[in-house]
Amino acid sequence: MVIDDKGTLSDGTVKGPLHPMASAIGININRVPGKPLEPWLKAYCEFLLSKDAQDIIGSSEMRKAGFRPLQPGEAAEELKKIE
Repeated sequence: MVIDDKGTLSDGTVKGPLHPMASAIGININRVPGKPLEPWLKAYCEFLLSKDAQDIIGSSEMRKAGFRPLQPGEAAEELKKIE
């Protein structure tokens, strides 16, 4: 759900004043299959998926900008992808 600068959530329809879905932020990593990530890149990805980073993304300031943290369990799924 999208939220505007006044804290109003979208009504879940495309007829309302806010579009019901926000775009996800994706990170694409180009690496040779089977080869590990470079240590700095793995550490960066681990930070992005950490509780600390997700707490920042879930803060009221970030929510006002339309960001939402990952749902419970999603970070663990994403961490598996960088192993």
